[in-house]
Amino acid sequence: MKRINKTKLNIRSLGLGRFSGVLMVFIVMFGFMYLYFVQSSIFNIVAREKVDKEISSVNSQVAVLESQYLKARGKVTIEFASRLGLEEDFNKMNFANVDNSFVKGGLSFLSDEI
Repeated sequence: MKRINKTKLNIRSLGLGRFSGVLMVFIVMFGFMYLYFVQSSIFNIVAREKVDKEISSVNSQVAVLESQYLKARGKVTIEFASRLGLEEDFNKMNFANVDNSFVKGGLSFLSDEI
């Protein structure tokens, strides 16, 4: 009866030395690291593009609001304010307007005081 020798399968029996085994481990490890960093870069690029779109959307909304403000600012006059029930009281000044082109009646800085 023949006896079958059972040998353990290990790295050395495959013909790989210690250096080759370590090298294989590093190659596999660096391969996974490469895939991780490529995936992270792609996700960051997608997120940055999404943020850029949101920023441009907010900028366009701000531009629309600014144009609406400038249109509304041009419509405010002393006559319009009096129709709303407001009245002129230049003895008591609550605000100062540097640009007097829209409001007539002398609202301005007095001795650099508000």
